[in-house]
Amino acid sequence: MMHHIRCMMQCDRCIIGQNRGVNVDDMGAGLRQALTRAESLNQSLQKEVNMVRAISKVFFATWRLDLLLDKVTPVVELDGHAFMWRNGALTVKDAINIVIDRATYEYKDVLRDTLRIENLQVKLRHKDTMELEYYTANMGWIRLNIMVVERDTFTDVVSLLFGWQSINEEKWKEKEHKRELEEANSHLLEALAEAKRASEAKSDFLSRMSHDMRTPMNGIIGMANIAMECLDDKERVREALQKIQSASHQLHMLINDVLDMSKIESGKIQLLREHTDLKKIVESLLPGMQTIAKKYDVDVIYKGFQAKHQYIYGSPVHIQRIASNILSNAIKYNREGGTVTIYVTEKPIAGDTEKAMFILTVQDTGMGMSEDFLKNKLFTPFARECSEEKVPGTGLGMAIIKEIVQLMGGEIKVESKLGEGSTFKVYTPMELAPELVESKLKKECDDKNVLDGKRILVVDDNDVNLEIATFLLENHGAECLVAHNGRECLDVYQGREAGFFDMILMDVRMPVMNGYETTKAIRATNKADAMTVPIVAMTANAFTEDKRKCWAAGMNDHIAKPIDVEVMLETIGRYI
Repeated sequence: MMHHIRCMMQCDRCIIGQNRGVNVDDMGAGLRQALTRAESLNQSLQKEVNMVRAISKVFFATWRLDLLLDKVTPVVELDGHAFMWRNGALTVKDAINIVIDRATYEYKDVLRDTLRIENLQVKLRHKDTMELEYYTANMGWIRLNIMVVERDTFTDVVSLLFGWQSINEEKWKEKEHKRELEEANSHLLEALAEAKRASEAKSDFLSRMSHDMRTPMNGIIGMANIAMECLDDKERVREALQKIQSASHQLHMLINDVLDMSKIESGKIQLLREHTDLKKIVESLLPGMQTIAKKYDVDVIYKGFQAKHQYIYGSPVHIQRIASNILSNAIKYNREGGTVTIYVTEKPIAGDTEKAMFILTVQDTGMGMSEDFLKNKLFTPFARECSEEKVPGTGLGMAIIKEIVQLMGGEIKVESKLGEGSTFKVYTPMELAPELVESKLKKECDDKNVLDGKRILVVDDNDVNLEIATFLLENHGAECLVAHNGRECLDVYQGREAGFFDMILMDVRMPVMNGYETTKAIRATNKADAMTVPIVAMTANAFTEDKRKCWAAGMNDHIAKPIDVEVMLETIGRYI
């Protein structure tokens, strides 16, 4: 007698017995045993089915491959994903061929080799799962998960589960991530290349700076030695001193370049708003530029200040820097016998009667610039079209003035042709100002005794600086008292009656008590002139923020070192 029990995996399990007469009790006991075994088997199969169904929730299609029976059973195929199956019974080989057929051409050989049963046995010898990713024409990217369901006593695989997942979104994210990584890597490589270029440019700059700074230093030291050896030859001494002045000016400009570039890179450059004579600034540059031009056999042609307005509110030191840099470049990069033409014009600004657009034009007949340099490198720090040693400079000037002009709200337009010369036009909107009334002292600055009867307290911790300042002041008739630090200054000031000093010239960085503290202390005393005595900073702290600190401490004005006699007299003249 045979009893058939249908399990959930669509397989038959049979209970076989002999067709002979048996005791009813024996028959009942045997039936109970068979039913018990069947129930146990059914529960085991149910657990297996539940496990398969749980796994199948992850996949859109799942097959079970029985390698012993050479039979394939679809466990789950969700709606719309029955592309894998076909009607009729499938052998294991049929199933594998379907998988290979669905894959695009470039994946067929890999799948064919990997899915050979003998190769699967090897790959799954010591593990229970493996994955294959491939592309199909109608479903896109797919991941085939192969899982061991059952092994025989020799650990060979006898049953497998194939589960498919769509990984289109995963692949898209992977591709996007790869693109982002490549983009980031590209940016990194670009940044590294830029850093390398900057490093090379700065190394070149430091090398050039070392040369350019040592050149004027050598001139200063050498000419000083010559003057010392020729004290009886006044003409030779005068000539040496003139060359020392020229070399000092060159060294001063180099230092300014480095300091200005540092301020620009740190975002600390600041403009002033001062009553300024624009015509005077431009024309004051001409004598020095003509001296430089003579060395290069270049003629400077000044076509005049053609602007309608002469006085503006602006930052004079920066305006001078712009004009000086462009004009000196036009001279240095010119040809022998060439010319440099300079003039200033003005245009009204529509709808704004309080401002005007001033245009500084500088034309030269020099070597000109290539189109590539003009478009891509002209305003780049450390860049120079010409690297000839005969052309001094750091390569910072144009980068500096571009930043300054942009801060002023203006722009620089350049036309140039290699071998024919260049034309620079600097457009800057300026706030118009009334006519500047010069101080009486400034108008009389040629008079050696313009400071007659004026008592000035000079404060500086450096003896050389004290000597220079007192000599210049006494040479114009002033009576000077000195102090070497802030505390000494305060004692000298308090030891005299109110009104004794007409002015105090104050260094900022000093031992014991600095200039800011000293000024605040003077302003806080009970003397009648404590709030009215003019205190002017005379310091190497020349940045705009340094000037603001001076004003905040109670100082009236600021004179930068190295001392320009004309600027010093003009500043003093505002207060005494």
